[in-house]
Amino acid sequence: APEPELSWDFLAIRRSLLRLWSVLKNEHSSPPRIAAAVFLGIVIGCSPFYGFHVILCLALAFLLRLNKLVVWLGCNVSLPIFAPFLTFASIQCGHLLVHGSWAEISVQLIRDTPALQWFGYWTLGFIPVGSLLGGAFAALVLLKLKPKGELK
Repeated sequence: APEPELSWDFLAIRRSLLRLWSVLKNEHSSPPRIAAAVFLGIVIGCSPFYGFHVILCLALAFLLRLNKLVVWLGCNVSLPIFAPFLTFASIQCGHLLVHGSWAEISVQLIRDTPALQWFGYWTLGFIPVGSLLGGAFAALVLLKLKPKGELK
């Protein structure tokens, strides 16, 4: 592809940034790979490993040969406005998997239950919650990116 005409380019910084952007948005960009990247990013975003999401995104995207930018964008499902809901759903799902019932959450129960136990429920529950949410968004992306004649 021809390089864009640049009006300024101090120390070739602008050209390098444009090349980086081009590589990031075009790597592994087939519809199935983009859908897989969205799925993986959302699963990582639902995990309780805050602070490590970006590292997990980059490492797994590299290992699985997925688009790193799309995985990172999918991971942002854990923005502060959504995080409490994802955490609550994951804890409930983890409790359901361990005890066979939903957790009855109250202020007193939260105080009496060790934090490590809540973290355990969250760690167990993020996998099905992230998989369901990631699968739904990956299916939407796949439907949106598929050419019109391929839906059968």
